[in-house]
Amino acid sequence: MENIKLIKDKWEELNLSKVQSEWDEINQSLKSFQDNSINSRKELASSTKAFIKLSDKEKISGFKNLFKSYQTEIDNLTQRCKFSEQNWLENYKKFINLSSPSEALEFIIEEFNLKDRELNQKTEKLNEIQSRVDQLLSVNIDLQAEFNDLKVENDALKGKVDELETLQQTFDSTLEEQINIRESELQTEYSQKFETFQEREQSLLKQIKEKLLAERYNLTLNQLNLVKQQNEELQLKFVKLKDENKGLTTTIEQLKADPNAPLDESAQQTNQTLKNTIEDQEDEINKLITEVNALKLSQTQKDSQFNLELKRIKDQLETEQSKKVDLQQKLDKQKDYDKIQTELNVLKGVEFGSNGQQNLSSEAEFDLMSSLKQKNDKLQAEITNLKQSEDESKVKLTDLESEQSKWKQELKEKTELVRKLEADLLAQSNNNNGVNGTGGSRTQSPNSTPVSPNPNDQKLVTIITGQRDRFRSRNLELEEELNQTQENLKNLSLELNQLKFENLKLFEKLKYKNQFQTIGTSSSTSFNEGSKDTIIEMQTTNNIHKKYEEEYNLKNNPFKEFNQREQSKRYRQLHPIDRLVLNLTRLLTMNRYTRFGLLGYIVLLHLLVFFITWHKLVFKGDETEIDSDD
Repeated sequence: MENIKLIKDKWEELNLSKVQSEWDEINQSLKSFQDNSINSRKELASSTKAFIKLSDKEKISGFKNLFKSYQTEIDNLTQRCKFSEQNWLENYKKFINLSSPSEALEFIIEEFNLKDRELNQKTEKLNEIQSRVDQLLSVNIDLQAEFNDLKVENDALKGKVDELETLQQTFDSTLEEQINIRESELQTEYSQKFETFQEREQSLLKQIKEKLLAERYNLTLNQLNLVKQQNEELQLKFVKLKDENKGLTTTIEQLKADPNAPLDESAQQTNQTLKNTIEDQEDEINKLITEVNALKLSQTQKDSQFNLELKRIKDQLETEQSKKVDLQQKLDKQKDYDKIQTELNVLKGVEFGSNGQQNLSSEAEFDLMSSLKQKNDKLQAEITNLKQSEDESKVKLTDLESEQSKWKQELKEKTELVRKLEADLLAQSNNNNGVNGTGGSRTQSPNSTPVSPNPNDQKLVTIITGQRDRFRSRNLELEEELNQTQENLKNLSLELNQLKFENLKLFEKLKYKNQFQTIGTSSSTSFNEGSKDTIIEMQTTNNIHKKYEEEYNLKNNPFKEFNQREQSKRYRQLHPIDRLVLNLTRLLTMNRYTRFGLLGYIVLLHLLVFFITWHKLVFKGDETEIDSDD
């Protein structure tokens, strides 16, 4: 946003209407120059024709007038060239510091695209919420139907209770015992159902967290891709600037060689093409501004619609929550239903035998076993998903680190190139000063106007320094973006550590569930049949997740803590020299490369000593032989 504001301020400072009026004045002056030059040329042509027709004696007297007319024409042409060059350089200075609005418009378009994506995501979330609300409504309708059925059954039960008062007196003792058993079973079932609901909520929260992490990661990747594109654009601009610098140096050398030379038709054509391109760019900018305004209007309309829908859904949710609270209060008031149902089951058992109660207990145990199985499967699936996400994030971290190292190298190369450019510019300015000093002794005609190349060179140097400053600011922006990417990498590493910690916690929960299931096998035969499958499943998962088991064992190993404490104690008791030697040996034997390097160093030392001793022995033998010969 700061870049967009800067571009806007620069374009406001330029004041295009004022510049256009100045260009109109310049064009009028240029047209007057052209008309004057055409008239003067016609006069020169007529005077030259008349001069050719004159005799030799008359030519001597008429030559001075013709020479003066040619001299004035040359002076007019030089003034025209000077005027056009000065105006062109002033306009160039005005527009060279302006950055192109295309980048700002692209940034605005990307922001609109991001907002559209966010709107789509929000609409998806709203659809999910709507589906959940519909499910809750259906559940509420089912509960209302059950409640009405229960009312009907309650009315029927009241009549049966009146009929069975005589039987109730005889079986009071047995009824109380069976009611207590059934109450405990119902309490366990209720607590299990409550735990399942809590686990479902936790799993949904984890899924939402994972989605948020994925969105953050996609945003970081998009930012990195943008940095890459900007880096490539900078490289292309740098190459273009190099080519332009070479062209400018050639033009400077040509101007220094013959400063009084008139402009070619190609220069006039290039000037005209530049004006045409500027007008086309202004038209494109106006079109883009209109498109951006239209997009803003559409975005505001979408935001208003979205806010209205959000309010409507929030109101619906509040009404549903109030209905839910009312139903919960009704259920709390009608807690006697469980007692009445237990009494009915007991009475049925008394009337039709005890088989019904046994079937009920086996069904309850089967439901408990199936819920435990489902929980176990969910936890296993969550562990596998978390492991996959951890591996993917590790791979992405390595890729990002490699890309970061590449960007650092490219930045170093660019800084070196900028330094070289500065040195070349300084050398070129020194050469220009030397050339100006030597060229001051030229003889000029009295009527001709002197043309000095110094101001043009200074203008070119200021233009190039402005470009250099802009490149420096761009490099600083890239460094800031690199720092942001490094911070994102640190955040990702912290999230990875948190995921590892959560995986360990999940493994502990799974281990606890496995132990709970193995202990529960001794309670009933029906529960034993279902628990065998879960134990086999847990054995297979333990084979998969050996890594987490090792980490869990290391974490809960008291011998490891004792060993670490003893090592730290011994290390503190060591002499400083011994500590230094120990740290050096750890450094040398830390990696495979350091070990190979130490081994190579030792081998090279031995070879060097062996070579020196052999060399000395050979040369001493030769010297003794020479002495004996003498």
